[in-house]
This record gives sequence, structure tokens and C-alpha cells, in this order.
Amino acid sequence: ILTSYNIVRLEMAAMAKEHKVEPLRISFLNALYLIQDEFIWASGRSPGAIPNALKMLRENGKRLILPNKRKRKAYPRAVLKRPAKYPTRTREKKATRS
Repeated sequence: ILTSYNIVRLEMAAMAKEHKVEPLRISFLNALYLIQDEFIWASGRSPGAIPNALKMLRENGKRLILPNKRKRKAYPRAVLKRPAKYPTRTREKKATRS
């Protein structure tokens, strides 16, 4: 499992370098599925065709690039009030005469 993880990460780094983006902007799961698919199809190909297939794989990596992360809001997060489990009715206080 660790070997396949390293292979996916290496290919992600190669795709990122080719498309001039950070490796973290490439979707790991989609890259994993793409590489798994390529390995399944590579078993039926001749060994001489594999380098060309890897080149095509890296070119297809353009589809895996994620959009830039959104920036955080300027204000801090707030804890919201927990809603009541059931509605309650409150009595209005009557004004007293003095």
C-alpha cells in the first residue's frame, strides 16, 4: 500500500511540475483512480508503449487540478447559540402600580 501511495505522489508531483502548479492542488483521489486505470490498461500493452502512456497520463493531469483555496474571512468565527429542544412560552410580567 505504501508503495502505491508513493507512486501516486510521485506522479502527482510530475503532473504539477508539467502544469506549473503546486502538487497540493492536484486531487489525490482522482489521480489515484487515473493511475489505477492506467495500470490496468498497461498490462495488455507492449512494454515499449508504456512511456508514451505515462506521457499521456501526465498530460491528462490537467483535469485533476483543483481551484485555488478561498481565503478566510477577516473576522473570527463565532459560536452560535444552541437552539432549544422544544419551544417554551414565557409569561409577560404585569406592570405593578406604585
